[in-house]
Amino acid sequence: MDKYLHWIKQANYFMFLVLVASFPLPRNIMQWCWIIWAVTWLLEMRFLQPTNMQWGKRMIPSLFLLGWLLWECLSLIWGRNIGEGGRFPDYHASLFFFPLIALYGVNELYDWRKIAKVFIVSCVCSFFVYCWLLYWVANYDYVIIRNGDGPHLHFQLSYFDSVLSPIKHRMLYCSALGVAVILLFVLRKHFIEQWGKWKAYLFFFGSLGVLMTAILATGSRANLLTLVALGALAWMLQIKRHRVLIISLIVIGGIGCCLAIWKLHPRMKYLTIDQLTHVEEHYYDPAMQPRVVIWHLALQDYQDYIAKGLGIGNAKGYMGEKYEAVNLTHYKDQRYGAHNQYLYVCMELGLAAMILFIVFWYGMPLCFPKNSQARMFMLYFVLLFGINMLTDDNLSRIEGVIYTCTFLLLADVMAKSETNKALSDC
Repeated sequence: MDKYLHWIKQANYFMFLVLVASFPLPRNIMQWCWIIWAVTWLLEMRFLQPTNMQWGKRMIPSLFLLGWLLWECLSLIWGRNIGEGGRFPDYHASLFFFPLIALYGVNELYDWRKIAKVFIVSCVCSFFVYCWLLYWVANYDYVIIRNGDGPHLHFQLSYFDSVLSPIKHRMLYCSALGVAVILLFVLRKHFIEQWGKWKAYLFFFGSLGVLMTAILATGSRANLLTLVALGALAWMLQIKRHRVLIISLIVIGGIGCCLAIWKLHPRMKYLTIDQLTHVEEHYYDPAMQPRVVIWHLALQDYQDYIAKGLGIGNAKGYMGEKYEAVNLTHYKDQRYGAHNQYLYVCMELGLAAMILFIVFWYGMPLCFPKNSQARMFMLYFVLLFGINMLTDDNLSRIEGVIYTCTFLLLADVMAKSETNKALSDC
């Protein structure tokens, strides 16, 4: 029995390493890795031992996720059935397992530093894999990629002008790269202790350069600017002398960057005040920012969903009706959603759910020990994803939910490791 349990623990930990390594890869690979890892966790049967239960503040995010799942189930009662409500267990499969996993924890083999290093290396390697794919497309003119249940996608070389990876959602891929950058900074002292100064510096700056290049190559400048802003925030939290002067300079520089983007960014420089104030007159203007049109259509009849929502899985169907009404058929064909997670939650579950979601999301770091690496990691993770969710509905996709659950679990392992180290030093 002990030998069996030992092998199951090894398999569970190994599959978790495979899971985090699969994050930069296509959705189906990551989803299957999550399922296999969850099965190995169940086979370990930690839930049969009451001593494994770990009640505390770190359970709050898990309980909220469970409450969110129940709310989604209830919304099926009043949902309009114009979308994919019946498939929501497939989209949010992680929510079924995570509260139980968080309650009973993971085995003692989990080393958060090794997990973080595997994740960083996988993100770095993904850049070279996608560059090879670009080279392949350049030589063979086009590549055919199956798009889930939909038609095959033919990506010609010109498609790569602004997108590095056609087989991974751009915002989610960039979010994974952004978390890798955060973990790189969290581990910078550990690298020096383990490898020495020069090897640590070589790995740190080499990985940082590749990750930032990959983010830039995807065309997601918003992610790059978010990371720069988070870096400035981290620096501001550490400085002690001339803090007011330095913060003022950073704020002025940030405003200057925003103005420069407004004038120079290809998507923004043609956006005028008239387009923002008279959106309905510019629906068919090629220079119009698609997200502005989407948000305008979504907010036109907010009374349809603000009280109790449309029901889980119905936001895209509702938006499809809006696109069809104004003859934006290409938006409907592309199945564009709300492109804003907060608006998406409001549309599907109502205004109250959106407010609770915001409180939960930005309150997650407070569930971890004060002044700990776990809290700092969760703070930057929450801010990175929270800012990205202003322009995309990441948690409406299973990748975004698995990201959130996995990094919450990583932060929990991190907090537990810090607590054990503090107790051993006493």
